[in-house]
Amino acid sequence: MEKAYHKRFGKKLQVIGVAIAAQGDPVKVARDFKAKHRLTYPILVDTDNSIARQFGVQVVPTNAVLDKGRKIVYMQSGFDEKAIEHAVKSVIPKK
Repeated sequence: MEKAYHKRFGKKLQVIGVAIAAQGDPVKVARDFKAKHRLTYPILVDTDNSIARQFGVQVVPTNAVLDKGRKIVYMQSGFDEKAIEHAVKSVIPKK
């Protein structure tokens, strides 16, 4: 999905992953996940779950879309590709 979005939206969209502290070494888990799925976006490792707490994340995965002003316009646990795409389109400037 990330590569398709990059192709469609280019630099108008920035994807960032956040890995929360779970079982094992969170840095290694994030690195292995990124390699396994061949992700190209950066992944922030939330070693103390402070980011998860700040945003109220309790379930993994949780997806969020923020606008240019960093206001959350979409946040949902699980993965709903159509809903995420709709939210992304709502924050991308029209041509």
